[in-house]
Amino acid sequence: MSTDLAGPRHPEAPEIRPYLGLLKATIEHLIPLLPFGLDRQEVYSFGVFGLVDALRTMPAELDNAAKTRHVEEVIATVVLQNFHGNGQPVAAAGEGPETDDAPDFHGLDLHGSRILLVDDSAMTRRTMQRVLEKAGFRITEAVSGEDALTQAAQHTPDLILLDVQMEGMNGYEACRQLKEIPGLRDIPVIFLTNLSDSQDVVDGFEAGGSDYISKPFHPGEGLSRIRLHLQNRTLLAYRQRSINELKKVNQTKDKFLRMVSHDLRNPVSAIGGLAQMISDEMAGPVTEEQREMTDSIVAAADGMTALLNDLLDYSAIEGGQETFKPGYYSLMQEIQRVVTLQRVVAERKQIGIELQQANEVPEPLYFDRQGVQRVLENLLSNAIKFSPFQSKVHVTLKSADGFACVEVDDEGPGIPPGEEDKLFKEFSRTSNRPTAGEKSTGLGLSICRKIVERHEGHIDAENLPGKGARFRMQLPLGKS
Repeated sequence: MSTDLAGPRHPEAPEIRPYLGLLKATIEHLIPLLPFGLDRQEVYSFGVFGLVDALRTMPAELDNAAKTRHVEEVIATVVLQNFHGNGQPVAAAGEGPETDDAPDFHGLDLHGSRILLVDDSAMTRRTMQRVLEKAGFRITEAVSGEDALTQAAQHTPDLILLDVQMEGMNGYEACRQLKEIPGLRDIPVIFLTNLSDSQDVVDGFEAGGSDYISKPFHPGEGLSRIRLHLQNRTLLAYRQRSINELKKVNQTKDKFLRMVSHDLRNPVSAIGGLAQMISDEMAGPVTEEQREMTDSIVAAADGMTALLNDLLDYSAIEGGQETFKPGYYSLMQEIQRVVTLQRVVAERKQIGIELQQANEVPEPLYFDRQGVQRVLENLLSNAIKFSPFQSKVHVTLKSADGFACVEVDDEGPGIPPGEEDKLFKEFSRTSNRPTAGEKSTGLGLSICRKIVERHEGHIDAENLPGKGARFRMQLPLGKS
Protein backbone atom coordinates (compact mmCIF):
# COMPACT_ATOMS: atom_id res chain seq x y z
CA MET A 1 0.00 0.00 0.00
CA SER A 2 2.34 2.74 -1.15
CA THR A 3 1.85 5.90 -3.16
CA ASP A 4 4.55 8.21 -4.45
CA LEU A 5 4.01 11.63 -2.85
CA ALA A 6 7.18 13.31 -3.98
CA GLY A 7 7.57 16.76 -5.55
CA PRO A 8 5.01 17.79 -8.17
CA ARG A 9 2.29 15.50 -6.83
CA HIS A 10 1.50 18.16 -4.17
CA PRO A 11 -0.43 21.13 -5.46
CA GLU A 12 -0.76 24.18 -3.29
CA ALA A 13 -3.02 23.86 -0.23
CA PRO A 14 -5.63 26.39 -1.48
CA GLU A 15 -6.16 24.18 -4.50
CA ILE A 16 -7.27 21.23 -2.32
CA ARG A 17 -9.54 23.09 0.08
CA PRO A 18 -12.59 23.53 -2.28
CA TYR A 19 -12.70 19.75 -2.77
CA LEU A 20 -12.62 18.63 0.86
CA GLY A 21 -16.40 18.31 1.04
CA LEU A 22 -16.39 16.15 -2.10
CA LEU A 23 -13.56 14.07 -0.61
CA LYS A 24 -15.57 13.39 2.55
CA ALA A 25 -18.71 12.41 0.59
CA THR A 26 -16.72 10.09 -1.67
CA ILE A 27 -14.96 8.34 1.22
CA GLU A 28 -18.26 7.82 3.09
CA HIS A 29 -19.66 6.28 -0.08
CA LEU A 30 -16.72 3.88 -0.34
CA ILE A 31 -16.40 2.77 3.30
CA PRO A 32 -19.24 0.16 3.16
CA LEU A 33 -17.35 -1.52 0.31
CA LEU A 34 -14.10 -1.91 2.25
CA PRO A 35 -12.99 -4.67 4.66
CA PHE A 36 -14.52 -4.56 8.08
CA GLY A 37 -12.39 -3.00 10.82
CA LEU A 38 -10.17 -0.72 8.70
CA ASP A 39 -8.80 2.42 10.32
CA ARG A 40 -11.04 5.22 9.07
CA GLN A 41 -8.18 7.72 9.26
CA GLU A 42 -6.10 5.50 7.01
CA VAL A 43 -8.89 5.41 4.44
CA TYR A 44 -9.11 9.21 4.49
CA SER A 45 -5.33 9.43 4.03
CA PHE A 46 -5.48 7.46 0.82
CA GLY A 47 -8.50 9.55 -0.19
CA VAL A 48 -6.30 12.63 0.11
CA PHE A 49 -3.67 10.94 -2.07
CA GLY A 50 -6.37 10.31 -4.64
CA LEU A 51 -7.57 13.89 -4.49
CA VAL A 52 -4.04 15.16 -5.02
CA ASP A 53 -3.60 12.86 -8.00
CA ALA A 54 -6.96 13.93 -9.44
CA LEU A 55 -6.11 17.62 -9.26
CA ARG A 56 -2.69 17.02 -10.77
CA THR A 57 -4.09 15.14 -13.77
CA MET A 58 -7.28 17.14 -14.28
CA PRO A 59 -7.63 18.57 -17.84
CA ALA A 60 -8.08 22.33 -17.81
CA GLU A 61 -11.03 22.36 -20.26
CA LEU A 62 -13.43 20.42 -18.01
CA ASP A 63 -16.56 22.13 -16.71
CA ASN A 64 -17.50 21.95 -13.02
CA ALA A 65 -19.67 18.81 -13.33
CA ALA A 66 -16.98 16.99 -15.27
CA LYS A 67 -14.35 18.05 -12.73
CA THR A 68 -16.49 16.59 -9.91
CA ARG A 69 -16.88 13.27 -11.72
CA HIS A 70 -13.14 13.16 -12.47
CA VAL A 71 -12.22 13.75 -8.82
CA GLU A 72 -14.71 11.12 -7.57
CA GLU A 73 -13.44 8.49 -9.98
CA VAL A 74 -9.75 9.00 -9.23
CA ILE A 75 -10.33 8.99 -5.45
CA ALA A 76 -12.31 5.75 -5.73
CA THR A 77 -9.64 4.15 -7.91
CA VAL A 78 -6.79 5.02 -5.54
CA VAL A 79 -8.65 3.88 -2.41
CA LEU A 80 -9.88 0.60 -3.88
CA GLN A 81 -6.53 -0.24 -5.49
CA ASN A 82 -4.59 0.45 -2.31
CA PHE A 83 -6.86 -1.68 -0.14
CA HIS A 84 -7.28 -4.35 -2.85
CA GLY A 85 -4.02 -4.75 -4.63
CA ASN A 86 -5.50 -7.46 -6.88
CA GLY A 87 -8.17 -5.06 -8.10
CA GLN A 88 -10.96 -7.17 -6.60
CA PRO A 89 -13.73 -5.82 -4.37
CA VAL A 90 -14.53 -7.16 -0.94
CA ALA A 91 -17.64 -8.29 0.86
CA ALA A 92 -19.92 -5.87 2.63
CA ALA A 93 -19.04 -4.60 6.06
CA GLY A 94 -19.67 -7.30 8.63
CA GLU A 95 -19.78 -10.07 6.00
CA GLY A 96 -17.20 -12.69 5.11
CA PRO A 97 -15.79 -12.79 1.57
CA GLU A 98 -17.85 -14.62 -1.01
CA THR A 99 -16.34 -17.89 -2.20
CA ASP A 100 -16.79 -19.79 -5.42
CA ASP A 101 -18.40 -22.69 -3.57
CA ALA A 102 -21.02 -20.53 -1.86
CA PRO A 103 -24.52 -22.04 -2.25
CA ASP A 104 -26.78 -20.58 -4.91
CA PHE A 105 -29.53 -18.31 -3.65
CA HIS A 106 -32.48 -20.57 -2.79
CA GLY A 107 -30.95 -23.28 -4.96
CA LEU A 108 -31.16 -21.24 -8.18
CA ASP A 109 -28.06 -20.58 -10.26
CA LEU A 110 -27.97 -16.80 -10.78
CA HIS A 111 -24.33 -16.76 -11.88
CA GLY A 112 -23.87 -14.95 -15.17
CA SER A 113 -27.13 -12.98 -14.96
CA ARG A 114 -26.84 -9.77 -16.98
CA ILE A 115 -27.47 -6.52 -15.11
CA LEU A 116 -27.81 -3.12 -16.78
CA LEU A 117 -26.32 -0.50 -14.42
CA VAL A 118 -27.57 3.02 -15.20
CA ASP A 119 -26.01 5.97 -13.38
CA ASP A 120 -24.47 9.24 -14.54
CA SER A 121 -21.79 9.03 -11.83
CA ALA A 122 -18.69 7.21 -13.02
CA MET A 123 -17.63 6.57 -9.43
CA THR A 124 -20.96 4.96 -8.55
CA ARG A 125 -20.79 2.76 -11.62
CA ARG A 126 -17.19 1.76 -10.91
CA THR A 127 -17.77 0.85 -7.27
CA MET A 128 -21.03 -1.01 -7.91
CA GLN A 129 -19.57 -2.82 -10.90
CA ARG A 130 -16.78 -4.25 -8.76
CA VAL A 131 -19.22 -5.61 -6.19
CA LEU A 132 -21.65 -7.01 -8.77
CA GLU A 133 -18.96 -8.70 -10.89
CA LYS A 134 -17.48 -10.26 -7.77
CA ALA A 135 -20.94 -11.69 -7.06
CA GLY A 136 -20.89 -13.37 -10.47
CA PHE A 137 -23.03 -10.98 -12.50
CA ARG A 138 -22.29 -9.62 -15.97
CA ILE A 139 -22.54 -5.84 -16.08
CA THR A 140 -23.52 -3.51 -18.91
CA GLU A 141 -23.21 0.20 -18.14
CA ALA A 142 -25.31 3.15 -19.26
CA VAL A 143 -24.63 6.79 -18.39
CA SER A 144 -28.12 8.24 -18.92
CA GLY A 145 -31.78 7.34 -19.38
CA GLU A 146 -31.44 7.62 -23.15
CA ASP A 147 -28.38 5.39 -23.11
CA ALA A 148 -30.25 2.88 -20.96
CA LEU A 149 -32.96 2.50 -23.63
CA THR A 150 -30.29 1.87 -26.26
CA GLN A 151 -28.27 -0.58 -24.17
CA ALA A 152 -31.36 -2.53 -23.05
CA ALA A 153 -32.49 -2.94 -26.65
CA GLN A 154 -29.05 -4.14 -27.80
CA HIS A 155 -28.26 -6.43 -24.85
CA THR A 156 -31.44 -7.59 -23.10
CA PRO A 157 -30.67 -7.62 -19.35
CA ASP A 158 -32.11 -9.83 -16.65
CA LEU A 159 -32.39 -6.87 -14.27
CA ILE A 160 -31.92 -3.09 -14.45
CA LEU A 161 -30.41 -0.91 -11.73
CA LEU A 162 -31.61 2.60 -12.56
CA ASP A 163 -30.54 5.86 -10.96
CA VAL A 164 -33.43 8.24 -10.34
CA GLN A 165 -31.72 11.66 -10.52
CA MET A 166 -29.86 12.02 -13.80
CA GLU A 167 -29.34 14.86 -16.22
CA GLY A 168 -31.75 14.76 -19.14
CA MET A 169 -34.20 11.87 -18.88
CA ASN A 170 -34.64 10.91 -15.23
CA GLY A 171 -35.01 7.37 -13.97
CA TYR A 172 -38.81 7.44 -13.69
CA GLU A 173 -39.26 8.43 -17.35
CA ALA A 174 -36.66 5.93 -18.49
CA CYS A 175 -38.52 3.19 -16.62
CA ARG A 176 -41.85 4.18 -18.14
CA GLN A 177 -40.38 4.01 -21.64
CA LEU A 178 -38.71 0.67 -20.93
CA LYS A 179 -42.05 -0.77 -19.83
CA GLU A 180 -43.59 0.23 -23.17
CA ILE A 181 -41.16 -1.96 -25.12
CA PRO A 182 -42.67 -5.50 -25.50
CA GLY A 183 -39.42 -7.41 -25.01
CA LEU A 184 -38.38 -5.36 -21.98
CA ARG A 185 -41.57 -4.71 -20.00
CA ASP A 186 -41.18 -7.80 -17.81
CA ILE A 187 -37.60 -7.03 -16.75
CA PRO A 188 -37.44 -6.00 -13.06
CA VAL A 189 -36.23 -2.43 -12.49
CA ILE A 190 -34.65 -1.47 -9.16
CA PHE A 191 -34.23 2.27 -8.59
CA LEU A 192 -31.03 3.67 -7.07
CA THR A 193 -31.92 6.73 -5.05
CA ASN A 194 -30.90 8.88 -2.14
CA LEU A 195 -34.43 10.29 -1.95
CA SER A 196 -36.17 9.43 1.30
CA ASP A 197 -39.65 10.89 0.83
CA SER A 198 -42.36 8.23 0.68
CA GLN A 199 -43.89 9.95 -2.35
CA ASP A 200 -40.66 9.34 -4.26
CA VAL A 201 -40.99 5.63 -3.54
CA VAL A 202 -44.63 5.68 -4.70
CA ASP A 203 -43.61 7.52 -7.88
CA GLY A 204 -41.05 4.81 -8.57
CA PHE A 205 -43.55 1.99 -8.21
CA GLU A 206 -46.10 3.84 -10.35
CA ALA A 207 -43.46 4.24 -13.07
CA GLY A 208 -43.09 0.45 -13.16
CA GLY A 209 -40.27 -0.12 -10.71
CA SER A 210 -40.03 -3.39 -8.79
CA ASP A 211 -37.97 -2.14 -5.83
CA TYR A 212 -35.50 0.53 -4.76
CA ILE A 213 -32.04 0.59 -3.17
CA SER A 214 -30.90 3.57 -1.14
CA LYS A 215 -27.63 5.30 -1.89
CA PRO A 216 -24.87 4.89 -0.95
CA PHE A 217 -25.02 1.28 -2.20
CA HIS A 218 -24.61 -1.23 0.64
CA PRO A 219 -23.54 -4.60 -0.76
CA GLY A 220 -25.29 -6.71 1.87
CA GLU A 221 -28.74 -5.22 1.37
CA GLY A 222 -28.24 -4.46 -2.31
CA LEU A 223 -27.16 -7.96 -3.33
CA SER A 224 -30.00 -9.51 -1.35
CA ARG A 225 -32.58 -7.40 -3.17
CA ILE A 226 -30.96 -8.02 -6.55
CA ARG A 227 -30.83 -11.77 -6.01
CA LEU A 228 -34.44 -11.83 -4.82
CA HIS A 229 -35.72 -10.19 -8.00
CA LEU A 230 -33.48 -12.31 -10.23
CA GLN A 231 -34.80 -15.37 -8.45
CA ASN A 232 -38.39 -14.27 -9.02
CA ARG A 233 -37.68 -13.61 -12.70
CA THR A 234 -36.06 -17.02 -13.08
CA LEU A 235 -39.00 -18.74 -11.41
CA LEU A 236 -41.50 -16.84 -13.56
CA ALA A 237 -39.60 -17.78 -16.70
CA TYR A 238 -39.50 -21.42 -15.58
CA ARG A 239 -43.22 -21.34 -14.85
CA GLN A 240 -43.97 -19.88 -18.29
CA ARG A 241 -41.87 -22.56 -19.97
CA SER A 242 -43.71 -25.21 -18.00
CA ILE A 243 -47.07 -23.72 -18.97
CA ASN A 244 -46.06 -23.66 -22.65
CA GLU A 245 -44.90 -27.27 -22.49
CA LEU A 246 -48.12 -28.33 -20.77
CA LYS A 247 -50.14 -26.52 -23.43
CA LYS A 248 -48.32 -28.46 -26.13
CA VAL A 249 -48.94 -31.74 -24.31
CA ASN A 250 -52.59 -30.80 -23.81
CA GLN A 251 -52.99 -29.93 -27.48
CA THR A 252 -51.49 -33.29 -28.44
CA LYS A 253 -53.87 -35.03 -26.03
CA ASP A 254 -56.89 -33.18 -27.42
CA LYS A 255 -55.86 -33.99 -30.98
CA PHE A 256 -55.47 -37.65 -30.06
CA LEU A 257 -58.87 -37.73 -28.32
CA ARG A 258 -60.59 -36.13 -31.31
CA MET A 259 -58.92 -38.51 -33.74
CA VAL A 260 -59.66 -41.68 -31.73
CA SER A 261 -63.20 -40.64 -30.81
CA HIS A 262 -64.04 -39.73 -34.41
CA ASP A 263 -62.56 -42.94 -35.83
CA LEU A 264 -64.31 -45.14 -33.25
CA ARG A 265 -67.72 -43.51 -33.31
CA ASN A 266 -68.85 -44.83 -36.71
CA PRO A 267 -67.89 -48.49 -36.16
CA VAL A 268 -69.39 -48.47 -32.64
CA SER A 269 -72.61 -47.00 -34.00
CA ALA A 270 -72.63 -49.66 -36.72
CA ILE A 271 -72.24 -52.42 -34.11
CA GLY A 272 -75.14 -51.04 -32.11
CA GLY A 273 -77.32 -50.65 -35.20
CA LEU A 274 -76.65 -54.17 -36.43
CA ALA A 275 -77.32 -55.60 -32.98
CA GLN A 276 -80.64 -53.70 -32.86
CA MET A 277 -81.59 -55.13 -36.27
CA ILE A 278 -80.88 -58.66 -35.01
CA SER A 279 -82.92 -58.00 -31.85
CA ASP A 280 -85.84 -56.76 -34.03
CA GLU A 281 -85.62 -60.05 -36.00
CA MET A 282 -84.85 -58.23 -39.26
CA ALA A 283 -82.35 -60.98 -40.05
CA GLY A 284 -84.60 -63.82 -38.90
CA PRO A 285 -86.13 -65.21 -35.70
CA VAL A 286 -84.10 -65.00 -32.48
CA THR A 287 -84.53 -66.77 -29.17
CA GLU A 288 -85.18 -64.88 -25.95
CA GLU A 289 -81.61 -65.59 -24.82
CA GLN A 290 -80.24 -64.22 -28.10
CA ARG A 291 -82.41 -61.10 -27.73
CA GLU A 292 -81.01 -60.46 -24.26
CA MET A 293 -77.50 -60.74 -25.67
CA THR A 294 -78.20 -58.36 -28.56
CA ASP A 295 -79.93 -55.90 -26.21
CA SER A 296 -76.78 -55.91 -24.05
CA ILE A 297 -74.72 -55.16 -27.15
CA VAL A 298 -77.05 -52.28 -28.07
CA ALA A 299 -76.84 -50.82 -24.54
CA ALA A 300 -73.04 -51.08 -24.51
CA ALA A 301 -72.80 -49.50 -27.95
CA ASP A 302 -75.12 -46.65 -26.90
CA GLY A 303 -73.01 -46.04 -23.81
CA MET A 304 -69.80 -46.07 -25.82
CA THR A 305 -71.28 -43.71 -28.43
CA ALA A 306 -72.34 -41.31 -25.67
CA LEU A 307 -68.82 -41.40 -24.22
CA LEU A 308 -67.21 -40.78 -27.63
CA ASN A 309 -69.56 -37.87 -28.28
CA ASP A 310 -68.73 -36.39 -24.88
CA LEU A 311 -64.99 -36.80 -25.50
CA LEU A 312 -65.31 -35.10 -28.89
CA ASP A 313 -67.25 -32.19 -27.39
CA TYR A 314 -64.91 -31.90 -24.41
CA SER A 315 -61.70 -31.91 -26.48
CA ALA A 316 -63.18 -29.39 -28.92
CA ILE A 317 -64.16 -27.02 -26.09
CA GLU A 318 -60.84 -27.41 -24.25
CA GLY A 319 -58.91 -26.89 -27.49
CA GLY A 320 -60.91 -23.78 -28.36
CA GLN A 321 -62.22 -25.46 -31.52
CA GLU A 322 -65.89 -25.81 -30.63
CA THR A 323 -68.42 -24.37 -33.05
CA PHE A 324 -70.10 -21.29 -31.59
CA LYS A 325 -72.56 -19.68 -33.97
CA PRO A 326 -75.15 -17.69 -32.02
CA GLY A 327 -78.29 -16.40 -33.69
CA TYR A 328 -81.90 -15.50 -32.90
CA TYR A 329 -84.03 -18.53 -32.04
CA SER A 330 -87.10 -19.45 -30.01
CA LEU A 331 -85.98 -21.09 -26.78
CA MET A 332 -89.41 -22.66 -26.24
CA GLN A 333 -89.29 -24.33 -29.65
CA GLU A 334 -85.88 -25.78 -28.87
CA ILE A 335 -87.17 -27.12 -25.54
CA GLN A 336 -90.19 -28.67 -27.25
CA ARG A 337 -87.99 -30.37 -29.84
CA VAL A 338 -85.70 -31.89 -27.18
CA VAL A 339 -88.67 -32.95 -25.01
CA THR A 340 -90.24 -34.78 -27.97
CA LEU A 341 -87.04 -36.73 -28.58
CA GLN A 342 -86.48 -37.55 -24.91
CA ARG A 343 -90.06 -38.79 -24.42
CA VAL A 344 -89.13 -41.87 -26.47
CA VAL A 345 -86.40 -42.68 -23.93
CA ALA A 346 -88.61 -41.80 -20.95
CA GLU A 347 -91.38 -44.14 -22.04
CA ARG A 348 -89.09 -47.13 -21.53
CA LYS A 349 -89.20 -46.34 -17.81
CA GLN A 350 -92.82 -45.11 -17.90
CA ILE A 351 -91.67 -41.61 -17.00
CA GLY A 352 -93.84 -38.68 -18.03
CA ILE A 353 -92.36 -35.32 -19.10
CA GLU A 354 -94.45 -32.22 -18.43
CA LEU A 355 -93.56 -28.87 -20.05
CA GLN A 356 -94.88 -25.49 -18.96
CA GLN A 357 -94.10 -21.79 -19.32
CA ALA A 358 -94.47 -19.89 -16.04
CA ASN A 359 -94.46 -16.34 -17.43
CA GLU A 360 -93.70 -14.41 -20.57
CA VAL A 361 -90.23 -14.82 -22.02
CA PRO A 362 -89.17 -12.38 -24.76
CA GLU A 363 -88.63 -14.27 -28.01
CA PRO A 364 -86.49 -14.77 -29.97
CA LEU A 365 -83.36 -15.09 -27.85
CA TYR A 366 -79.74 -14.83 -28.99
CA PHE A 367 -77.89 -18.12 -28.45
CA ASP A 368 -75.94 -20.89 -30.13
CA ARG A 369 -78.61 -23.36 -31.17
CA GLN A 370 -76.45 -26.48 -31.23
CA GLY A 371 -74.87 -25.70 -27.85
CA VAL A 372 -78.18 -25.00 -26.09
CA GLN A 373 -79.67 -28.17 -27.57
CA ARG A 374 -76.70 -30.07 -26.11
CA VAL A 375 -77.39 -28.62 -22.65
CA LEU A 376 -81.15 -29.32 -22.79
CA GLU A 377 -80.56 -32.90 -23.97
CA ASN A 378 -78.09 -33.52 -21.13
CA LEU A 379 -80.32 -32.05 -18.41
CA LEU A 380 -83.37 -34.04 -19.57
CA SER A 381 -81.35 -37.21 -20.14
CA ASN A 382 -79.91 -37.00 -16.62
CA ALA A 383 -83.36 -36.39 -15.12
CA ILE A 384 -84.70 -39.50 -16.85
CA LYS A 385 -81.59 -41.52 -16.05
CA PHE A 386 -81.79 -40.92 -12.28
CA SER A 387 -85.59 -40.95 -11.92
CA PRO A 388 -87.44 -44.04 -10.71
CA PHE A 389 -89.90 -45.90 -12.92
CA GLN A 390 -93.38 -44.39 -13.24
CA SER A 391 -92.31 -40.93 -12.07
CA LYS A 392 -92.47 -37.49 -13.67
CA VAL A 393 -89.98 -34.92 -14.96
CA HIS A 394 -91.11 -31.28 -14.99
CA VAL A 395 -89.60 -28.74 -17.42
CA THR A 396 -90.36 -25.07 -16.80
CA LEU A 397 -89.43 -22.00 -18.87
CA LYS A 398 -89.65 -18.57 -17.24
CA SER A 399 -87.93 -15.19 -17.11
CA ALA A 400 -86.34 -13.79 -13.94
CA ASP A 401 -83.80 -11.07 -13.13
CA GLY A 402 -82.83 -10.46 -16.77
CA PHE A 403 -82.41 -14.15 -17.61
CA ALA A 404 -84.43 -16.80 -19.43
CA CYS A 405 -84.49 -19.75 -17.01
CA VAL A 406 -85.05 -23.40 -17.90
CA GLU A 407 -85.66 -25.59 -14.84
CA VAL A 408 -85.65 -29.39 -15.01
CA ASP A 409 -87.11 -31.08 -11.90
CA ASP A 410 -86.99 -34.83 -11.30
CA GLU A 411 -88.25 -37.18 -8.58
CA GLY A 412 -84.98 -39.02 -8.11
CA PRO A 413 -82.76 -39.35 -5.03
CA GLY A 414 -81.43 -35.79 -5.25
CA ILE A 415 -77.85 -34.64 -4.82
CA PRO A 416 -75.99 -36.57 -2.09
CA PRO A 417 -74.93 -34.33 0.82
CA GLY A 418 -71.37 -33.08 0.47
CA GLU A 419 -71.13 -34.02 -3.22
CA GLU A 420 -72.44 -30.80 -4.76
CA ASP A 421 -68.96 -29.81 -5.93
CA LYS A 422 -68.70 -32.97 -8.06
CA LEU A 423 -71.62 -32.10 -10.34
CA PHE A 424 -69.92 -29.83 -12.86
CA LYS A 425 -66.34 -31.17 -12.69
CA GLU A 426 -64.74 -33.11 -15.53
CA PHE A 427 -64.77 -36.91 -15.15
CA SER A 428 -66.53 -36.61 -11.80
CA ARG A 429 -69.69 -38.43 -10.70
CA THR A 430 -71.75 -38.52 -7.53
CA SER A 431 -72.46 -41.69 -5.60
CA ASN A 432 -75.96 -41.92 -7.13
CA ARG A 433 -76.45 -44.56 -9.82
CA PRO A 434 -78.91 -44.54 -12.75
CA THR A 435 -82.12 -46.40 -11.90
CA ALA A 436 -82.03 -48.68 -14.98
CA GLY A 437 -78.30 -49.29 -15.27
CA GLU A 438 -77.73 -46.49 -17.81
CA LYS A 439 -74.17 -45.36 -18.44
CA SER A 440 -72.70 -42.05 -17.23
CA THR A 441 -69.43 -40.59 -18.54
CA GLY A 442 -68.91 -37.88 -15.91
CA LEU A 443 -68.38 -35.31 -18.67
CA GLY A 444 -71.89 -34.17 -19.60
CA LEU A 445 -72.50 -31.53 -16.92
CA SER A 446 -68.97 -30.11 -17.21
CA ILE A 447 -69.58 -29.63 -20.94
CA CYS A 448 -72.93 -27.99 -20.16
CA ARG A 449 -71.23 -25.57 -17.76
CA LYS A 450 -68.69 -24.52 -20.39
CA ILE A 451 -71.40 -24.02 -23.03
CA VAL A 452 -73.59 -21.93 -20.71
CA GLU A 453 -70.64 -19.83 -19.54
CA ARG A 454 -69.75 -19.19 -23.17
CA HIS A 455 -73.20 -17.55 -23.39
CA GLU A 456 -72.38 -15.51 -20.25
CA GLY A 457 -75.10 -17.44 -18.44
CA HIS A 458 -75.28 -19.63 -15.33
CA ILE A 459 -76.03 -23.25 -14.55
CA ASP A 460 -76.65 -24.68 -11.08
CA ALA A 461 -78.44 -27.40 -9.17
CA GLU A 462 -80.26 -27.83 -5.88
CA ASN A 463 -82.28 -30.41 -4.00
CA LEU A 464 -86.05 -30.03 -3.89
CA PRO A 465 -88.06 -30.30 -0.67
CA GLY A 466 -88.99 -33.92 -0.06
CA LYS A 467 -87.24 -35.63 -2.97
CA GLY A 468 -85.72 -34.95 -6.32
CA ALA A 469 -83.36 -32.32 -7.70
CA ARG A 470 -83.65 -29.19 -9.83
CA PHE A 471 -81.12 -28.26 -12.51
CA ARG A 472 -81.36 -24.70 -13.79
CA MET A 473 -79.91 -23.11 -16.94
CA GLN A 474 -80.01 -19.29 -17.23
CA LEU A 475 -79.36 -17.43 -20.47
CA PRO A 476 -79.19 -13.61 -20.54
CA LEU A 477 -82.12 -11.71 -22.08
CA GLY A 478 -81.39 -8.96 -24.57
CA LYS A 479 -77.98 -10.42 -25.49
CA SER A 480 -76.82 -9.77 -29.04
